[in-house]
Amino acid sequence: MEQIWGVLIAVVGLFMLVSGLTKSNFIVYRLMIAHSKMLWGENVHLFYQAVGAVLIILGILVSFSLYGSATFIIPTLFFVKLKFSLPRM
Repeated sequence: MEQIWGVLIAVVGLFMLVSGLTKSNFIVYRLMIAHSKMLWGENVHLFYQAVGAVLIILGILVSFSLYGSATFIIPTLFFVKLKFSLPRM
């Protein structure tokens, strides 16, 4: 089941990346742009390129069970706790 979700995430990321590169007029992309343009302005296409690339990477990691499994999450949480723990008073 993780492979299906991973591929689906990667396909959505590919759609966002390609649409951002070509500045597509596809209706779904135009609706996403309309919402994001208020915050990102003229950099909205660059934003969707970056988000698409990140989603492709995450989709590949999920499909190979490297992200979203206990083998990845537990060491990550341990690192975050060590790095960002608040000092005691």
